[in-house]
Amino acid sequence: MHFFLVTVLSFGIVLGNYVMLRPANNELEEERGYEPDKTPNRPNQQQIAFTAVRSNDTQPCYNHTTPLAFQQTVTLLPGTSFDLKNGTFTCTVPGTYAFSFSVNKNGPGPAIVLFVHLKKNKEIIVSACSRFPSHYEQLSGSAVLVLERADEVYLTVYGSVAGGGDYHFISFTGFLLYAS
Repeated sequence: MHFFLVTVLSFGIVLGNYVMLRPANNELEEERGYEPDKTPNRPNQQQIAFTAVRSNDTQPCYNHTTPLAFQQTVTLLPGTSFDLKNGTFTCTVPGTYAFSFSVNKNGPGPAIVLFVHLKKNKEIIVSACSRFPSHYEQLSGSAVLVLERADEVYLTVYGSVAGGGDYHFISFTGFLLYAS
């Protein structure tokens, strides 16, 4: 059995037999040719983020075009355009965004297959699929997208998904990484 001692000191971290030192200033980075971080603080930069969840199961849907509706937002920052009824995020600030989803396949039962598609303006960006008819299964996916004003991002499902009540087995998240 191996034990590792982890101690945080004012000048560094000791991990086992190794010491990682963090210089008090940027002299070491400049000496090695690295530029110190000179990113200005941008408190006025637009912040866009949402997480939407669904508690109820869906009725089986057997097309790849109907957006998945959501029932509530866990996070919805001011200025973020997310429509719960059609589960669609509409870009109001052009830039680079990160999106992720997690969906639980409703099984066992008539749902033989489940496809989940993350779409941008009707184009499939990433998909997840389950072909096991006899059990529940969690599917997830993520993507980083460059969006222009009025671009739409949403999920579609082919099959049936389980909401999970208060456990929120169905979620969709998006946030702005960098404005253009």
